[in-house]
Amino acid sequence: MNSASTWLDSGIDGGQPPTFRNTFKRVLPEGRKMLEYVEEMLALRRGKAVGIEFGGVGSSAFGEFPKGFFRQSAGVSLVDYREEEAKAGDSDRNHLVVVGDILSSSLYDDIEIWLQGRKVDLIIERMAKGLTLMPDEPYTLSRILQIWYSLLHNNGIMLVQVPISLN
Repeated sequence: MNSASTWLDSGIDGGQPPTFRNTFKRVLPEGRKMLEYVEEMLALRRGKAVGIEFGGVGSSAFGEFPKGFFRQSAGVSLVDYREEEAKAGDSDRNHLVVVGDILSSSLYDDIEIWLQGRKVDLIIERMAKGLTLMPDEPYTLSRILQIWYSLLHNNGIMLVQVPISLN
């Protein structure tokens, strides 16, 4: 697996770095794995939880959770570069890859249809290379974060990176 594909389909804790835990370790409770943290925080939503990764296909990340933990999950990426064999387990886990641009409002219309009135329990976003490509205009970032927040379930978790220029 090349470097770009590892970023686009990273695991939560396992697999090849870079993992989501490596990215968000500064905001996780000290010494905690991201998977156990999310499972603990969303324990009451087990089997009903909905998860979305913005900026990646999400297959490896959501695939690390116990089968049935998420009712449904999705990854939103500009492209689904994966080979057919890598896509094979997605339908068993009710995982969908949405090819689209997070800056496009029509993408969120599609996501609302997919959610069928449900809210999202876990939103994760790590742009990797996209962090340098995102507009460094704070109003654009604010608009996207407002949309994501509106999708979030009460007591949901949202872990996101912001463009490098805004750090």
